[in-house]
This record gives sequence, structure tokens and C-alpha cells, in this order.
Amino acid sequence: MMLKSVIRFFTALRWALVLTARGETPWQAALRLRHPALAAWCLESIRQTDMFLAAAKAAQVDLAALPVRVEGRGRPASVIISGVRYHAEHEYPYLVGGADPHRWLTLQALNLNDRFAVSRMREALPPPLQPAVDPLLDHLDRLPGETA
Repeated sequence: MMLKSVIRFFTALRWALVLTARGETPWQAALRLRHPALAAWCLESIRQTDMFLAAAKAAQVDLAALPVRVEGRGRPASVIISGVRYHAEHEYPYLVGGADPHRWLTLQALNLNDRFAVSRMREALPPPLQPAVDPLLDHLDRLPGETA
């Protein structure tokens, strides 16, 4: 009985060390194993947001000072792009790993809100920077399905 507990402890410790070495949470690991297409899509979302942030920095546009009107409220562009990145990195893996029967619908709704906010942000950007957000918008249109 005691031996089983010790074995379980060391198995859990080993798994925790592997996840820590990869920089993953248990939710992210579960997403990568159960839904590889969505995991790849999330990683690409993070990459696309980082590329846009780099383009904005190169164009010397202060996204924190750029107000964007979304659903009647003003939000800085930096909050919108940070939200898209946060959802891809934390929220989507958590949602898919949960037991909620409506998790895929919630994921689609979050993505649709992100897509809308980014499209409104594009309208508020200076014209030379607007094309830099187009790859992210195209990517947000291609959310993989539940069976992918």
C-alpha cells in the first residue's frame, strides 16, 4: 500500500518535471496530445500576435495609446492584441481540457470576439501598419473544429 503511494508520487513528480522543462501547463499538454490541430493553431496565434507586435514596434506605433472602439467601449489596441495572445496561450487549452459540454462553443465565441476586436483594431491603426494585422485576421478565421 505504501509502495503504491510512493510510486504514484514519483510518477507525478516526473510528469511535473517534464512539463516544467517544456514550459507547459497540464492543460497545454493535454491540448497538445488530444487535439494537435488546435494546439498548432494556438501556437500559430501566439506567433502571429508576436509578429504584429514586432511590426508595431518597428513602425514606432504605441498600441497602448491607440484607442479602439469595440462594442461601445474604448480599449487600447495593446489590450486587444494581448487578449488574443492570452486566449491562445491559456484560455483555449483550459477550455478544451475541461468537462464542460459547451467548451467548443465557448472557444468559438471567444475566437469570434477576438476576430471582431482585431478587425476593429485594424480600422484604428495607421494605414502603413494595417496590412501587418491581416495575417492574424486570416488565421483567426481558420479555427479548427472539434474533430480536427
